[in-house]
Amino acid sequence: MKSIGENEQLVNIVFRDFTLLSSNLYKFDVENNDTEGLMIRLHFRLLYSGVNNTVMLRFSGIREYSFYYHHRGNFYNVERYKLLKMKDGFYISLDPFDETGIVSPQDQDFILCEKIEGFLVNEAH
Repeated sequence: MKSIGENEQLVNIVFRDFTLLSSNLYKFDVENNDTEGLMIRLHFRLLYSGVNNTVMLRFSGIREYSFYYHHRGNFYNVERYKLLKMKDGFYISLDPFDETGIVSPQDQDFILCEKIEGFLVNEAH
């Protein structure tokens, strides 16, 4: 794995170089360990990246998260998303109600956290 940035720097990089639009979320890990507490890792296959097509975002300092899945739906194509720097952390929604730069109570599939890190991943698919 190679780091591509963290926190505010990562938010800018994701919009500029590694857009999640039309990506496929193929792996979702939730881990609770003694040193870092609750941590979530989202693994994406990117459609529009010429640099690397697999990115992992690691969220720590989790304040809240909610994801829904039903077997009759697709897991998981990203058609639009929000990735925001908040006053005291970061927010991502993979099923936002709208595309404004604010959190909506109607956003779905979201994570609210204190820290976000991004990595290029070389995995066999």
